Amino acid sequence: PEIPAGETIDVSGKHLFPGAIDPHIHMTTNTMNDGIGDSLARESRSLALGGTTTAFDFLGNVDQSYLVHGPFVIEQIEKRSYVDVALHAMLNTEQQVNEIERCASEIGLTSFKMFFSNRGSPECRALRRKGFTAADDSCILHLGLSCG
Repeated sequence: PEIPAGETIDVSGKHLFPGAIDPHIHMTTNTMNDGIGDSLARESRSLALGGTTTAFDFLGNVDQSYLVHGPFVIEQIEKRSYVDVALHAMLNTEQQVNEIERCASEIGLTSFKMFFSNRGSPECRALRRKGFTAADDSCILHLGLSCG
């Protein structure tokens, strides 16, 4: 949200440091209920008060398509967050794996994570069919995609 400045300070000739970046947080973005906006505002305000200006939130524990869930969460972040938030989606279903490229091109969701703790899972097989590989099935695979 827009926050009017209570005071403007001239920092000419001073050293200015950016806020902290938190690369791993779990905010209340795993639901599509109307209360998500209030939770995001509260949680992001706490981050800002602590000096964090950018955070990477994990989308996870949802079985629905991120093509549905993602835009809803992105809209709430844009409306209610006091800090910049990037999203990192956990791949929980074969459908989510199959939609990776569409998530990147259609909604700008380009960071994904999958746990390979269940050898031979449908999600693991779907990733391999799409050409994504990992060193072994017990590692965590981070997928970084470009939106080009």
